Amino acid sequence: MALAQLTTTDRIVNVYLNVARDGLGRPTALFDGYKTGDPLRHCFRLPLVDEELNLSPSDLAEKVYHLLNIGDDPTFGTPDERAVAYRLALLRSLSVGDVLEIQGQYLAVASMGFDSVDAPEREAISMPW
Repeated sequence: MALAQLTTTDRIVNVYLNVARDGLGRPTALFDGYKTGDPLRHCFRLPLVDEELNLSPSDLAEKVYHLLNIGDDPTFGTPDERAVAYRLALLRSLSVGDVLEIQGQYLAVASMGFDSVDAPEREAISMPW
């Protein structure tokens, strides 16, 4: 998609944390990955910087995964202010079963890489605000 064609929505990655639990209250997504209907918490809107706008959704998902797991840590280079904001919101690392919405596509974090998934049902998404 050409930069001139990108909408405001295309310039944002929505981050959804999977909050599915089993009957004993244990998180299930880390072991089972994302399953259709899992409850998700929309927790963050990550604005993209210009050099990220030409990346494919799968390449961008990899970059966001890296950013939200170690992008705030000075051990790995200059901290990215977006990753710092994510951590200041007291959000956990992006993990297996979580979902990213990138340019209208939904990508679930898998044990290796990402799986394309259908858009979650609106009833399955809660907002923190």
